[in-house]
Amino acid sequence: MSSRKNFIFLVIFMASSSMSWAQRWDSTYSIGGFGGVNIPMTPSAFQSYTKITPGFGVELKYNVTDMLSFSVAINYFTFKRNVNQIEEDYIDDNPGSIVVDIDGGKKTFDFFNVNFSRYLTPHHSRQSVYLIGGMCNFRIEDETFLLSAISPSNEIRAKARQEHYFGLQGGIGFELAFDGNILVFLEGLYRRILTNNAEAPWGEELGKRKDHLSFISILFGMRFMMD
Repeated sequence: MSSRKNFIFLVIFMASSSMSWAQRWDSTYSIGGFGGVNIPMTPSAFQSYTKITPGFGVELKYNVTDMLSFSVAINYFTFKRNVNQIEEDYIDDNPGSIVVDIDGGKKTFDFFNVNFSRYLTPHHSRQSVYLIGGMCNFRIEDETFLLSAISPSNEIRAKARQEHYFGLQGGIGFELAFDGNILVFLEGLYRRILTNNAEAPWGEELGKRKDHLSFISILFGMRFMMD
């Protein structure tokens, strides 16, 4: 029985050691897709009055060396307003008011980013850890926002607008290679827009201080290594 167990163990070991998985080599590239959640951070109006929202995107990644890669990605998501928090803060600032209606106020992002990733693990490792840094070009569209209240009667309105902004991002990633050319990855990114004009205009109308807009993205996706 002991010899049989040893034989089975040897077969499993030889089979596993012969398996090949996707590895980073210089001048190779991958295509991938991802989804995840985006968490508003600053300014206070953005954090308080928008919800955590899902998003998705696609990327093209090129390995400059076996330890350094360059990537371009396109992202899309929409931050929805937190109606309950807007109403609660308005009533706190205007005691006795009755909020009749809150309409609009969504904040839609579509942007592309250019990143460099510096790997901290050897190219032949099945599990890889890497640091990420790069720039983003945001197109942000604010939907028309309207808050109507009575006792006393009041109306807060902000027109729709669409603007382009630049930003920076940085974070860390984890990559797991599977048999063949498949890589699964998890990334955490802090993204900051380099202007305080990107804040939803109704945030300032509701008494919140303007500041640089930032959010955290937690992304999960898959890459396919191309020969």
